[in-house]
Amino acid sequence: MISKRRIKQLIKKIIRKPYYIITVNINWILNLLTSLFYQLLYFLQINDYYYKMSGYSRYLITNKKDREKTVVLNKYLGLSKEVIIPKKYKGIEVLKMSDYCFAFNKHIQKVVIPDTIKNIPDGAFLNCLNLEEINLPNSLKDISFMAFRRCRSLQRILIPENTEYIYDEAFMNCYKLEEAILPDTVKYFGKKVFRHCFNIEFKYLIDGEIKENLVHNGKELKLVLNKMSKELEAFYMDKNHYKNGEYYKNILIKNYDLNSISSDGLYELDFSNLNRFYKKSEHNIVSNIDTKSRYTLVNGTYFSNSDDLKNNIRIVCCGDILCETEMCRINYNKENKIYDFSNIFKYVTPIIKESDFAIANLETLLSHDFPYTGELPSFEDVDRKKLNINAPDSFIDEVKKAGFDMLAMANNHNVDWVKPGVEQTLDKVDKRNIIRTGLFKNEEEKRYAIINIKGIKVAVLAYSTWFNNNEKRLTNLGKEIVINRYDSKKVCDDISNAKADGAEYIMVYMHWGIFSEYRHKESDRQKQIAKTIAKCGADIIMGSHPHAVQGVEYIKTQNRITPVVYSMGNFSTSDYEDIALDNIIVFLDIYREADNLKSKLSFLPCHVFKKFNKTEYYPIVPVNYSSDDLSESERTILSETNEKITRIIS
Repeated sequence: MISKRRIKQLIKKIIRKPYYIITVNINWILNLLTSLFYQLLYFLQINDYYYKMSGYSRYLITNKKDREKTVVLNKYLGLSKEVIIPKKYKGIEVLKMSDYCFAFNKHIQKVVIPDTIKNIPDGAFLNCLNLEEINLPNSLKDISFMAFRRCRSLQRILIPENTEYIYDEAFMNCYKLEEAILPDTVKYFGKKVFRHCFNIEFKYLIDGEIKENLVHNGKELKLVLNKMSKELEAFYMDKNHYKNGEYYKNILIKNYDLNSISSDGLYELDFSNLNRFYKKSEHNIVSNIDTKSRYTLVNGTYFSNSDDLKNNIRIVCCGDILCETEMCRINYNKENKIYDFSNIFKYVTPIIKESDFAIANLETLLSHDFPYTGELPSFEDVDRKKLNINAPDSFIDEVKKAGFDMLAMANNHNVDWVKPGVEQTLDKVDKRNIIRTGLFKNEEEKRYAIINIKGIKVAVLAYSTWFNNNEKRLTNLGKEIVINRYDSKKVCDDISNAKADGAEYIMVYMHWGIFSEYRHKESDRQKQIAKTIAKCGADIIMGSHPHAVQGVEYIKTQNRITPVVYSMGNFSTSDYEDIALDNIIVFLDIYREADNLKSKLSFLPCHVFKKFNKTEYYPIVPVNYSSDDLSESERTILSETNEKITRIIS
């Protein structure tokens, strides 16, 4: 809609130069006529309450097909901070709202919707950045696609009883949403409904009463699960969306006390004796990969199997290794009923294997007792909003084949599947002789790993600032032992202990940046943490999690300069955002000069193609890759990625 000021400017130009109207874009002319028309309506109906309330914009129109019986809320473009939608307009009930009726309005802070309306349509309040309060009607049946997406000021939402459907992305990116009260009448819960609602906590509306901490109340959780099991396929997903699994309508927790603590005292919810409810065919396939390692553990330190002692070494560092939904779906072989990820690391394997030591962050679990990524979000009603990342054995096999010697494992998906998820994941990494840190079985395991890389002792530590609020599944003791949450004192103590154990060079992997996701600019919190870690004695800090490549900074302390790579990006991914498909391989060259160690950084940008070379899905391709088979568009993407990432990290 054109502003009054712009309308006056256009009219003056047309009066002075009549031919100007010919040169004006036709869309501007149409907008001008439309604006004049609605202003005319405003003046003609100046005494109408609804036009007063909404300024000079149109507010309510009657349904053309049934003008005498229904009224539709069409479009609100007013400036009021509080909008109360009436039950009736000129004696006729207001029964519907049009798609995007309040979208992009920056003025409204509170909206009251009458009980005559049963549906919140697509994008109804999309990008209403200042909307703080919404009163939903008791008659509500469904909340449609993107209904409240990016309502960044919304802090609480009460979804009335009898609501049955909440569709995809309904509350996505409502960053300040702290409390959501959900009824047990919901039959369908779409994808990404509460994605990026970082601080959200759930309460439940059962028989008119609000219940808290439902997951710790076994009786009530069983009640909800029994109810939901009848509509399980509809509740969790469109059953046609993922066809690579078998779904069960009868997920019931039998002979199980939800309040029980695991025998080792680490887990608030054990789940070890939970009947397996998801059948796996692939788990029975014996892996035939070579599990030999380039490093052997001797007295608490990993030594290189090579006798070649060098004064200079090269370490390859990569970002998050994710096994995400689309990657699982597209790489599933329906005939053999196995997952084939052989193309993912195909083009970077030679680069990784040329190094003296290679490390990345493994951001997935490896549990055969629970659904793989995309098959089911969770069997817990409380966690249906969350993406649970869990990969089959064939995925970790490909990580091993790619040449990674070590995996940092501190990240926000550590406790997605509680005790079995953690223990099975660690067992599978250990069986493939991959060094690990950041996630632990017990208190006997050191909080760091020391690797003697051809004569240079490097200690690796890994921490995360965020665990998707899943740490509540751990006891207080478990929070201290199993996961590795960032704490400045803990980091300083761990670095001191690693140096006392003989470490010459300290590398810290940080999983951080929940408020800088999908951005190339790191947050102030990341900078603050980096300075603290540098002061504790870290020689380099490698960042991950934000799903985008972020810049490099060199922090000066009293006796050293500490490089910080704020985010290396998603190394393996099938993320829907284009920004998440770029990443970097970091080359860390460490060399001994006299009695001192010095280091140098270099970078190789990569791009994850959704489809590459006609038949390969989601491979990681370095920008220096060349082949006669490359299409023109693929060459262009690699060239643009190189320019963009080089600009960011420089």
